[in-house]
Amino acid sequence: MTETVETVWELPRHMRAAVQGTFSLSQTAIDNTSPWTGERSPYGPFVQIWMAEIKPPAALSAGKAQEGQPSWRDWQGFITRLRGTTGKVRLVDYYRMRPVYDEKNAGALSNWSDGSAWSDGSQWSTGALPPFVTLDEPAVAGQDSIVLRGLPANAEAVLNPSDLIELRPNGIPTPWGNLYEITAVSRTNAAGKCRVYFEGALHDDFAMGDMVVLRVPTCVFRLADKDQGVVTRSLGNVGNLGLKLIEAVRDV
Repeated sequence: MTETVETVWELPRHMRAAVQGTFSLSQTAIDNTSPWTGERSPYGPFVQIWMAEIKPPAALSAGKAQEGQPSWRDWQGFITRLRGTTGKVRLVDYYRMRPVYDEKNAGALSNWSDGSAWSDGSQWSTGALPPFVTLDEPAVAGQDSIVLRGLPANAEAVLNPSDLIELRPNGIPTPWGNLYEITAVSRTNAAGKCRVYFEGALHDDFAMGDMVVLRVPTCVFRLADKDQGVVTRSLGNVGNLGLKLIEAVRDV
């Protein structure tokens, strides 16, 4: 990968784990506090931005780490690559990689009609939602609802509060955050379409047919400050670290 201003690094798969963490929309407005009642009355702009905190498992030295597990040196090198708060990293919420519908409908595996499987032995998976769907109509920045198509027909609670979706124009991830949190239950009609309501308000304009990711949706972050991700080594050559990140928004 050629590093440019718009490079977005992805955390290597073997480093995607956390023993503790948060991943939520920070919702802030300028407000005024009454000196008599203490009531806070918002009057300024309302801003929503994703914040995340990740506490990875303790990491061993390169010589002791098991295959498939990161050493603390792996983490040290990756954090250095981010160049403090200037670099970008694409992350998924480890605890919300699938919609609620998929957690309740794990799906079933089946072969082709003649009883055969794929060449690698894998089978068709049915019952779960598709990994992505598409926009059924154009959407403009600032909207808090969109219409999706490509979902199962006449499905109750196909998307649910706290489900995450990521929008990708022409199927291409943007180098800034386009992750949104659904706030209401949605059901589909006979054509497999539904309107979904979310928070975050669209950051960009999108066209009909643009991709909406349902499975493993991602957001783009920067380190919250230059001191994040510092690896603390302890007896036994064990490394511990934590990361606080803030959504990378589009430059205007």
